[in-house]
Amino acid sequence: MSESLFKTVPQSQGAITNGETTFEFLQRGGRTEAIEIRQWMETWFQEYPEDHGAELRKRLQSKHFAEFMGAYFELQIYSALRLLGCHVVVHPSFAKTHGTVDFEVTHGKDMFYVEATVCGIGQGILCSSRNEEDAVQKIREAIKHPHSDVWLEAEGELHKTLGKDLLAGPVQKLLDSCLPGNVWRLGDWDSWWRRQHKSIQEGDWKLDIHLARPIASNGKGQVRGPSRGGPVDGAPSISRALQKKAKDWAHKKCDDAT
Repeated sequence: MSESLFKTVPQSQGAITNGETTFEFLQRGGRTEAIEIRQWMETWFQEYPEDHGAELRKRLQSKHFAEFMGAYFELQIYSALRLLGCHVVVHPSFAKTHGTVDFEVTHGKDMFYVEATVCGIGQGILCSSRNEEDAVQKIREAIKHPHSDVWLEAEGELHKTLGKDLLAGPVQKLLDSCLPGNVWRLGDWDSWWRRQHKSIQEGDWKLDIHLARPIASNGKGQVRGPSRGGPVDGAPSISRALQKKAKDWAHKKCDDAT
């Protein structure tokens, strides 16, 4: 059995803070949903081979979200394959190359390889830009204790840095105009949202803002998002990820290469 993935630390609730990694956020998260995710990850990690556990742990604890997501996805795939009754070898070696893949999988008489690839994490239509991340952080800093969840939905790309007052003003006006009880007793959410939401527009970038019942187990509101809206086609991101994998493999050095 591997050493525990998560340490026992003081528990606290609330949104992820500036500079806090996703792993640190999950480790100290006292909310029910955070505890459940942490328990799943711990169970999966205990199934993972010890000789590869240190490398996976390092990636899960990375400061870079893309690195965390790649390792998290591999952990999920490994667990799913085992639940399907497969025998899984992590990072199998190949005789004629220095390269490897994530998993060698055997199921009955069948043997195949699996390479786990995460796409859409970098800047692009499926993910926010640095300017957008800065905008959301400014909203979180200005709106620390909203009475309801503040949901942000973005589309387009923000090409400049926006001021805190410009960003937080519409959010605060929306909160002030809506009684907490009315938000918490939402019935027809869709029609209510169309009447009550606010937007911030900058060039082709748009940030829609609406309120909803808090989903955290402590009942406290948080700023959530941004989710990506508008017409989004994931095929280009998948294609780029696969092309990068193919390019990486084309440069793997063979043992018998001159």
